[in-house]
Amino acid sequence: MDADDLLKVDLEHCILNGEIVARQWDSNFKDYKYILDGETLAGEEIEVVANLKSDKIIIITTYLL
Repeated sequence: MDADDLLKVDLEHCILNGEIVARQWDSNFKDYKYILDGETLAGEEIEVVANLKSDKIIIITTYLL
């Protein structure tokens, strides 16, 4: 996040308004991780890789596209 000057609100915007483009098995979590594509509040394309649980979201990584 720091390298791309991303803020927490940028990730939230992507998660709430973007779309899941892939689901991959993550052997570290023993669960699926999801790749979400969306935009930051400034309109830049962003990708978020996360583990989605019923009660929380674990961000694995995020970056500008």
